[in-house]
Amino acid sequence: MSKSKKPTSGWDVEALRAQSVAQSLRLVEMVDEADKRSIGTWYRLPAGTETWHYVRCGLKGADAALAMAWQLRQYGYVEAHPNVRLAGFERDGDRMLIMCAPPETYERVQVAKNQKKVSASQRFNQDFARDMDSIRQFGDVTVKGGEGTGTLGDFNEMMRSKG
Repeated sequence: MSKSKKPTSGWDVEALRAQSVAQSLRLVEMVDEADKRSIGTWYRLPAGTETWHYVRCGLKGADAALAMAWQLRQYGYVEAHPNVRLAGFERDGDRMLIMCAPPETYERVQVAKNQKKVSASQRFNQDFARDMDSIRQFGDVTVKGGEGTGTLGDFNEMMRSKG
């Protein structure tokens, strides 16, 4: 057999090698791009906004989307660039209403939300304690346990076993 790269069978080994490597590189790039665009991932972000917080409000013109966008504007959010997309919602295209804000604004919003949660929790605890005090005038009352699920039958059974 001669030492040429083209065997008599018509195979060009180097061309097949190049084709194989190119195909594997295309696959790797496709997998990398798919990973970057997993559902819920924002892409096509304008330069400088990669760290911003993006919110999909819904479809433009929908009352709920407009209400959410209005509320976000009160916190300092702005409408995102029209090219921005959210993986999993590509079909919405330009009809999607997206708001965004820089990290500083997002952090302030989170602080305000946490303060509201703490305040609401404190009010609940005060109201609950006041209600328990007023109920105790009729007898001993204890509350135990946490969240759970049950049916009216479960409740009735528990009351019968206590009775």
